[in-house]
Amino acid sequence: MIRRLNRLGDRMLNRLVPQNTARAQNCRTETSFCYCSGGLAYRRVCTVCPGGVGRCSACSVTGTC
Repeated sequence: MIRRLNRLGDRMLNRLVPQNTARAQNCRTETSFCYCSGGLAYRRVCTVCPGGVGRCSACSVTGTC
């Protein structure tokens, strides 16, 4: 009896809550050099996706020059 109620509840919830499907993209991650300052190297990480769409992080310290 409890299983039936659980299944019924699951079905009702599935009708109310939209289902999203994740799409895999062929994006790649690149590290690009920003600058050297005080002996420290600053780089940013960029995500590049097909069609030229992408995002880059702010420059941050990654090592020495």
